[in-house]
Amino acid sequence: MTPLLAPPRRGEAGPTVSDPERQDELERFGYTVLPLFDAPVMAEVRRLSAELGPAPDDPQLALNWSFHSRSREHKGAVKALLPTVRPALDAAFEAHEVYLTTFITKWPGPHGAFPPHQDPTLVDERHHVGVTVWAPLEDVDADNGMLHVVPGSHRFSSALRVQDVDRSPFAGLEEAIVAEHGRGIPLSGGEALVFDNRLIHYSLPNTSGRPRVVLSFGLRPRAGRCVVVLPDGEGVVAIHEVHDDFYLDVLPARRDQWVPASDPVGRVPNPVESWDATTFAALCAAVGPAPRTVVARPASAVSAVIDTGVFCALCGSSEGLTEADRKGRTNAQLRCARCERALVDHVEP
Repeated sequence: MTPLLAPPRRGEAGPTVSDPERQDELERFGYTVLPLFDAPVMAEVRRLSAELGPAPDDPQLALNWSFHSRSREHKGAVKALLPTVRPALDAAFEAHEVYLTTFITKWPGPHGAFPPHQDPTLVDERHHVGVTVWAPLEDVDADNGMLHVVPGSHRFSSALRVQDVDRSPFAGLEEAIVAEHGRGIPLSGGEALVFDNRLIHYSLPNTSGRPRVVLSFGLRPRAGRCVVVLPDGEGVVAIHEVHDDFYLDVLPARRDQWVPASDPVGRVPNPVESWDATTFAALCAAVGPAPRTVVARPASAVSAVIDTGVFCALCGSSEGLTEADRKGRTNAQLRCARCERALVDHVEP
């Protein structure tokens, strides 16, 4: 059995969370819940969100991150609300920098689920811990798409992650994760789920009939830089440092076209791991009971997460796309031929 890894406790930059008890939860389980925003801050964030509205190119069909927008103006406006929440972030986190500010909108309907995945490596995890702060603008539960996690899964592997889910070590285990190992985390408005970038997580469709909006941040330790990890030969990856506004300037859908301007800060062996169902179940069992979680699996949960339909993440069209295009990928990574041509030619479709 693959042993649980000792998490990088504090890393080279010290703790992530100011509260020692919640820092311990983050290290052990890969996540913790913080009471982050008070009522006046939440009211202002809701006002700014309503004023800004969805990204102009959001198909309003499934799950949309504002930083995926082709509108730099919209992404800049989202980032401009950071001063409103900066005092709360500074109080809750130690020696951190925000490198990404985004709204995540889960539109109601059957297409809004997102299958089990890990976020790409966004800081140099040889030395530092990167986290996502996920703060819903209203209460979230099983009806409107609360986040589900596999507790402790940030310790299952030390592999760095390029933006390529074909190489996921748990490929083929997605149904078992949803059916057996995932745990939901209900939150109240003002609370935030803070999770390690390595943690396996997913969400079910939003059945509430109204959009569910989350304000989310990517946080890195002040002592470390934001990075992009790229394949560099068989079993090797290159770590490239990038500036904090990287995703304002580089569309995630175009990241595979991005050419680094300088040499990487490191090249490291990164063999692809693979777990069978028995090994994965043993890893999950070794973690033990996790805080703040619920088991919320309607009978349709597996099919809802695994079969979310096939459509372009940029325009919402299904034209020319088939189930084969989604093999090993999520709808957030699919592009129709029309949008693909526009991205390659660097023009609006």
